[in-house]
Amino acid sequence: SPNKLFEAMKYGKPSLVSEGTVMGDIVKKERCGETFRYGDIEDFIEKCNLIEKNYDFYALNAYSAFKNKYSWDFMINNLFKEYGVLLNIDI
Repeated sequence: SPNKLFEAMKYGKPSLVSEGTVMGDIVKKERCGETFRYGDIEDFIEKCNLIEKNYDFYALNAYSAFKNKYSWDFMINNLFKEYGVLLNIDI
C-alpha cells in the first residue's frame, strides 16, 4: 500500500511519482499530481514545473480523492461489506 501517497493526499499535497507504478496509476487516476519517467531528469523537471503551475488543482484533487475514496472512514465500510459477503452475513 502506498502509504506516503495517501498521507500526502490526506493533507492536500500534490505528488510526483515514477510512472508505471501502483502509485503512478493512482496519481494519474485521481489527477492529484504528475508522474515522470524514472531516470529522466528533463521529464522530472518538466513535471515539477507542471505541479508548481497547477498546485491548487492537484491539491484539491488529492484531498478530495483521499476523503472520498481512500480515508479510513470510507475503507472501513468497504471492509465490513466485503467481510459480510465472505461470511454470508448482512452488515
